[in-house]
Amino acid sequence: MSEYHLEASIAALHCAASTYEETDWTGILEINDALYRLRPTAIVALNRAVAMGKVRGPEEGLSEM
Repeated sequence: MSEYHLEASIAALHCAASTYEETDWTGILEINDALYRLRPTAIVALNRAVAMGKVRGPEEGLSEM
């Protein structure tokens, strides 16, 4: 599994949602966790923090940043 597979998986979850509200943020967070372990960059960390905020609330997302 490469970073490209993980990024494609995140994009697929975004595309699969009929609406923004139906986005599978838990799945996106899990994939971002795996992507961060593979490639711990600032952009991946930021994307992970956004997903964290959607899943666990804005306070958790902000603390991750």
